[in-house]
Amino acid sequence: MASHGVDASGMLLRGEKIPEQSPENGYDQNWHPICLAHEVGEGCIYGTEFMNGRVIVVRDGSGKPQVLSSYCRHLGADLADGEILDGTVRCLFHHWRYDTTGQCVGTALDDEVPRQAKLFRFPTVETLGFIWAFKVTEPLYDPPHFPRASIACDMIA
Repeated sequence: MASHGVDASGMLLRGEKIPEQSPENGYDQNWHPICLAHEVGEGCIYGTEFMNGRVIVVRDGSGKPQVLSSYCRHLGADLADGEILDGTVRCLFHHWRYDTTGQCVGTALDDEVPRQAKLFRFPTVETLGFIWAFKVTEPLYDPPHFPRASIACDMIA
């Protein structure tokens, strides 16, 4: 029998609040690999599932990856279906635009930009051939790093 927020197999139901961290529910405050670094090119939006929701990965003007929540603050469209326009992520439906920090910077009708319209931005790093995101706003420790593995990755690339 399923309890509130969990199906019969024990999986969280989509859209339910993520429970507080505990050894039982498994959402540890860790660096999580989101995708392979080569999957996110310049001018590309990469969308994927992450922690009972969705995120997008984009690169900023200097090429650094950013992991942001995937749902437009206007009506909830998945921004993975959008496009990169002038360095911003533009929603497919009503053309709200977000910069790579997640801040809404424009609307289709050039209405006043709602300052509270901001995507959640996960701490993000690119290392070991992956793009990683940390679960909370401030990482508790440095991302995974293995100097010898980095040398090997450089030799392969």
